[in-house]
Amino acid sequence: MARPTARFMLSHPAHIIALGFGSGLSPVAPGTVGTLWAWLAFLVLQIWGLTDVHWALLIAAAAIVAMFRFKVGIFAVLGAASAAGVALYLLGLAA
Repeated sequence: MARPTARFMLSHPAHIIALGFGSGLSPVAPGTVGTLWAWLAFLVLQIWGLTDVHWALLIAAAAIVAMFRFKVGIFAVLGAASAAGVALYLLGLAA
């Protein structure tokens, strides 16, 4: 099985989501690369000087978005795995 490429990722919106907006393309430790991007985003938000109330609202909004993205992500991963020819078993569903 070949590793996914940027061309594969950009060929469908589901592939972009499934590959973590590109962080999953890293040949070494793709999960770590995604975490580093998250820390960078956190530092940028810190520079803007968010107050405790702003952080609370941001976290609440992120939790709501995360619930939606989890559901969309399941189908994105199944679709990307199917397009890549990978047998993936998730919640009893085969891609």
